[in-house]
Amino acid sequence: PVVRTIICLSQISLVTNQVNMGTITRNFTGDYLEAGKSYTVTAVPKPGYVFASWAGTTNSTNAAFTFTMQPGMTLAANFIVNPFIPLKGLYNGVFYANSVTSGSSGFITMNTTESGSYSGKILMNGGTYPFSGAISLAGTSQITVPRAGTNAVTLLLGDFLNQSQSSFTANVTNPAFISVSLMVFCPFNATTNKATNYMGKYTFVIDAIHNPTVYPAGYGWATATIDAAGQVTMIGKLADGTAISQTAGIGANGYWPIFSSGYSGKGCFLAIPSFQGTPANYLTGDTAWIKPFVAGAKFYPTNFTVFSTIYGYPFVTPGSASTPLFTPMVGKIYLNDGNLNSQLAEDVTVGATVVVTGMDHVTVTLNRTTGTFTGSFLHPVTHLTTPLSGVVLQGSGGAYGSFLGTNQTGSFLLE
Repeated sequence: PVVRTIICLSQISLVTNQVNMGTITRNFTGDYLEAGKSYTVTAVPKPGYVFASWAGTTNSTNAAFTFTMQPGMTLAANFIVNPFIPLKGLYNGVFYANSVTSGSSGFITMNTTESGSYSGKILMNGGTYPFSGAISLAGTSQITVPRAGTNAVTLLLGDFLNQSQSSFTANVTNPAFISVSLMVFCPFNATTNKATNYMGKYTFVIDAIHNPTVYPAGYGWATATIDAAGQVTMIGKLADGTAISQTAGIGANGYWPIFSSGYSGKGCFLAIPSFQGTPANYLTGDTAWIKPFVAGAKFYPTNFTVFSTIYGYPFVTPGSASTPLFTPMVGKIYLNDGNLNSQLAEDVTVGATVVVTGMDHVTVTLNRTTGTFTGSFLHPVTHLTTPLSGVVLQGSGGAYGSFLGTNQTGSFLLE
């Protein structure tokens, strides 16, 4: 018998819908292709554009596309203006759940590229966990971020391409929690886009909570310096003496996500204050301070979560060494809580150095470069010289800080 093999050949209509945006490699122009056989084509966008999809007899979102030939087949490559170019750069955000806990709170920092790829890290529970991924043309992404020694978390990026006020929403989740973060765009650099409205020194305080048997009662405080690139370097103390620090970028909208881990990674301090004014002349926002149970701790061994307010002002060193850091020059110092039987109050004259003599032997020295102060007083209950520390708020004409008693903390106020 004679066996005949019939091969069906056909031409394909292979076009680029936007000829100025991209090309097709191996476009088979004028060629006859064998039906049922596989062929591969690749859509290549021109600079400033991205490949969106193949459309026609069959569809795909893969730029390199392998198709099975059919008689009368059509394929069109679709390109669009690259939406990632104006949004590339650094993003920072603090995340937390509705029920704020240390285990569900942390910090995200990430950089995005013109292609929509991104890389960054998550800081939580005292650990640092790197990640990378790519954002779809729908503006979304979902990746798994492994955490050595514990379970992984899922990072979901929300509507990245439709940002409101230079920010978008991200979620950090696992079976135990769902946390939300406002990721703010940090556009500044020291060469072409200086953070002119924010550059300089600042001092700020975390408002005191006067319930010393349950929570630390003093003022938390910190200093911050913002450089030309919009990087904020912060250092300070919480009201129980725990150190806090961070270096992170400020957002285009004036938001500054703050996260500082503490207590061996089992606690943290977080806030999302905003700088207000042009140039910035005030800082305010909500805070959360999470402390775990610490067996044998001298101060507040039981766990607590404290919600408070952060506020602060720019700090400027006076040009003359004899000029006070703030006015009025005559004021009063108040010491509360910290195992005191009652409030202590002393009149004070403010200068480059504040010295108060009296039965409580209060001394305070102001640092004219940083806006911090140190000092001490004679505790009338313990009869010990007790250290003081805090910051000057020039915008409010006062100084705020804290001290440690025997097993409670107390507040310092000069106004």
